Amino acid sequence: MPFLKLKGEMRVMDIKIGEKTYKIEYNFEAALYEDCVTALYKIVTSSADGNLKQDSAEILKSIAGQPNTVVTLFYAGLMENNAVADTSVAKGLLKQYFIENKGNKEANFYGIYKLINKQMEDDCFFDLIGLSAVIAEMTENAEKLVAKKSAEKQTQDHKPKKSTSLE
Repeated sequence: MPFLKLKGEMRVMDIKIGEKTYKIEYNFEAALYEDCVTALYKIVTSSADGNLKQDSAEILKSIAGQPNTVVTLFYAGLMENNAVADTSVAKGLLKQYFIENKGNKEANFYGIYKLINKQMEDDCFFDLIGLSAVIAEMTENAEKLVAKKSAEKQTQDHKPKKSTSLE
């Protein structure tokens, strides 16, 4: 079961798997891991498009890809402080964690994703990779678009109606 320890001001996630404790941290090494950064950008941009209609195949594809994304993000968190060779080793560790912690609410892909997301926030990882700035920019652009559409609708509503009667 993962537990959080205070290290100075930062929260560090240690996760015990087998007889070993692994420190999960999202810092420089994780930022350089392109698959991690790409996965996070896809998560953000797909959720930004959440208002758009998606067909069932697209929805199924995104759900089916979640476990692989979690393995990628888990591996990225291991890179800074642990000698883990690649994602296949990280996948094996995650599988072992799930087996050892059956019944624990975090012992599934979604539970681990939530822990990872919290650790990324604590490590200011979203700022480090520029994702916070992208989200702020997307929000600002969306607000401008809503304001523009609202203004256009008000303009349309206040135009005099054309007479259709034949005089």
